[in-house]
Amino acid sequence: RTSLTGVVNGATGDTSSSPVTTSVPIALFPAGDHSAVATNLADEPLITATGAGGTFTLTQIPTGTYDIVINDVSHLTAAQQTAFPVNPAYGSTTTNALTIVGNSPPQNLGAVTLARTTGTVTVTVNYDSSEDLSGGTGTLSATGWTARTADTTTGGTVSDGSGSYTFHSVPWGCWTFTLPFGVSSVHTGTVSTSS
Repeated sequence: RTSLTGVVNGATGDTSSSPVTTSVPIALFPAGDHSAVATNLADEPLITATGAGGTFTLTQIPTGTYDIVINDVSHLTAAQQTAFPVNPAYGSTTTNALTIVGNSPPQNLGAVTLARTTGTVTVTVNYDSSEDLSGGTGTLSATGWTARTADTTTGGTVSDGSGSYTFHSVPWGCWTFTLPFGVSSVHTGTVSTSS
């Protein structure tokens, strides 16, 4: 038996690659067969989640060849998916056909980097007929990220009754939308997202 360690990296703020700061699930499957998670010598599923610094360790791995699936729980049971949920901020990746040799020193997978999950965000602001929101664009901001200005803006004049601001390639997370000028009345609006 032996153990497997590694580090999962992903985007945190504008940093392109640093250890993930929130949990990401890791599962070992027999190579080429993802119908059920492999088990260790104690007959426990070989599933874990990253800890501090994006590190993970799986122990008591029998000799064999495995696929290491990171941040993809589609082949796990419902109970396993609840215990080890996918992290929506990142994509997934698989390392195929890693051979584990029993009774050997711990093996280190090294660093694996996950891509960011991004999407298109459109914010539509509705207003009364006396308002004029033309002449500027909206901004999205979030802690750790460079603020983004809208890629496209439609409407916004007094006669339009609404203005729409579309942002492309926005990383998954909690963002704040801001108009570039003060407004004189109460506004309502909608937010739509797409991948």
